Amino acid sequence: MASQDLGDTSNDLIGDDALSSSLSGSPRVTAVPAQKVLPKNGSNAGGNCKIAAIMRAGTERKGGEPIPASHLDGALSAQLIVAWAGEGGEEPRLGWWRSDLCSEFGGEDLFKRLLPNTWQWAVLQGARQAAMRRDAELRSRTHDPDRLVSLFNFGVELDERIEERLLELKRRGASPAHSLPQIAELVGNRWRPSVLLDWIGSHGAPNYATGPTGRALEGAPPEALDQTVRRLVGALAPLADQYPLPHFQRVK
Repeated sequence: MASQDLGDTSNDLIGDDALSSSLSGSPRVTAVPAQKVLPKNGSNAGGNCKIAAIMRAGTERKGGEPIPASHLDGALSAQLIVAWAGEGGEEPRLGWWRSDLCSEFGGEDLFKRLLPNTWQWAVLQGARQAAMRRDAELRSRTHDPDRLVSLFNFGVELDERIEERLLELKRRGASPAHSLPQIAELVGNRWRPSVLLDWIGSHGAPNYATGPTGRALEGAPPEALDQTVRRLVGALAPLADQYPLPHFQRVK
């Protein structure tokens, strides 16, 4: 990608992040601040430095333990699929959160005009923010919300890595479906609950107990991110009228 193209896309990404968060009614979730990785001289090399820093952050945990990019992509794909499926609005799907961003005459119409280069990412990011807000609201009903590991709350460190991975993929300039092939069959296509259920079923059927907080999975969360995602997604079945909040309880 040429330096000028990267600069144009970066302007869209700034608007993308702020607008999608605003329209979803959710607090903004930020990644690594640009000023911490961009050189002060403002040279074109700054874009490359920033991307390199984000890529390094997205594949390493504190202490040097690697997180495979495929695990981050799997977690992000699951978040975007569930966020899309959970929307209500003009083209109602599950109605788990009050947002209408991924619809032709809802968020898509607005973002196509405001952010022509990144509108596909923008609408999905806004839906994801709405899902995060609902997830956080349900977790807040417990005495220690941060101990719950859910599809939208893996813990500060992993959440930051997933957010950074989202930023990295957006900066590449490809569409979400191209960057994350797992979402292509579902997101943006005609709403078919049976297709969503097939996708959920492909993650297995973990044991869980339903309580006031949601669906509590047995045992501690797996060490590997992909296995944690797999069990959390699997616990979304059967579909419910309200977001069922599948979760693990983190052991202190």
